[in-house]
Amino acid sequence: MNARSLFTSAGIAGALALGAVAPVFAQGCPPLCLVNCLKPIAFADRWDDVTPIAGYTGGGKKPNWQNNGRWDSEAFTDSNANGLWDPGESYTDGNANEIYDAEAYHSLLTGYIPLPYPGNLLAPNGDLGLQITLQPGSASIPAPGQYVAIDFPALNRGTPVSGSAEYSNNWATCNPAIIGGGDVCKLEAGSMTGPTNQAMRDIIALDPNAYWDPATSTVQGSAFGQSPRIIMIPLLDPRVPMTHGTAAITKVIAFFMEQIVGNAMVQGRLTTALGSGESCATAGDGFVMECPTPATPMTWGRVKGMYR
Repeated sequence: MNARSLFTSAGIAGALALGAVAPVFAQGCPPLCLVNCLKPIAFADRWDDVTPIAGYTGGGKKPNWQNNGRWDSEAFTDSNANGLWDPGESYTDGNANEIYDAEAYHSLLTGYIPLPYPGNLLAPNGDLGLQITLQPGSASIPAPGQYVAIDFPALNRGTPVSGSAEYSNNWATCNPAIIGGGDVCKLEAGSMTGPTNQAMRDIIALDPNAYWDPATSTVQGSAFGQSPRIIMIPLLDPRVPMTHGTAAITKVIAFFMEQIVGNAMVQGRLTTALGSGESCATAGDGFVMECPTPATPMTWGRVKGMYR
């Protein structure tokens, strides 16, 4: 991590220490780190694309990394094939400062967060209600809001099932496979624009009167206890390229689909949701929670019932 970056290695360590003061969640509703009933797309978590890094601000033959919509780093030899630079791996010192330079990423300190988290300077008030437009992307380098189609289960948890029929089914029903940070998913081969476009329209049609209320930062007008238009999506680690047909997952978020704005393009809001899966040892990222109470259960069967 570059010493001049907004989030230096020491800065991240210090902020994580502060971050022991976890966001306050509803009593009895622990956040989930592993979640099921996910939709089969994933897009990149947020990284620090803002802070200028000496030697990479344009001019001469040096590229300008700042605000270019992609995660940048100096070229390196990936000896262990994990997609990340690890201490000891050789790299191209393009600005001759004897430091491996890269834009910063951390799930809590640069990534999307529902509530304020100490040290996340990119979202000091949290991201609840942040409006994002999701659109089909390239299966190579993650870019903000551009999603890729993925298969379930994760490669490290079983054998992924591919094909348009399974992909469409994962949109229409609840796949029980759990996904969370550290998992690796197989990319779905071929364009899934048609099935995705239809699936997004079908889900919005299930609850047409639901809307985002900015005054309360909640979904209102729904005919359901939790609108089926609130979907859960895994996010990609922006540092890891998808050059081998796989995607590295870093967290799961909840997203309320507001309106279709193009072919397989949907505008919506980051929100929180009830879900099912496995709870975290710590606060995690807090987008999806499980409330084991009779009033608000969110089980696999209940979610499946929403889509009948």
